[in-house]
Amino acid sequence: MEINFTQMDCLHCNFVYMVPAVFIGQRREDHEFFHCPSCGKTVHYPQDNKEEKLEKQVARLKREVSFESARRDENYSALEHEIRVRTGHQGQIAKLKKKLAECQPS
Repeated sequence: MEINFTQMDCLHCNFVYMVPAVFIGQRREDHEFFHCPSCGKTVHYPQDNKEEKLEKQVARLKREVSFESARRDENYSALEHEIRVRTGHQGQIAKLKKKLAECQPS
């Protein structure tokens, strides 16, 4: 079995060392700390990997869709209410016109 190594530079002491590529891949996945073999300072990959970035983006888009759907439903309900109110006013106008026509002498 062949093991691939990756060259690392310590940000603190500039020591150059080799690390198995599998180890680096695991640290990028789990964001765990590891130590420089020279100075002992901690090194880690705090940034999200591609899958985590995509998962966050999907979650954000789902929240946006949910928000927009709720806003659409709210606007639809307000529009239905406005139509009912307007229809009611038109009925009242018709009743008043009918009463007015009945009250006027012929």
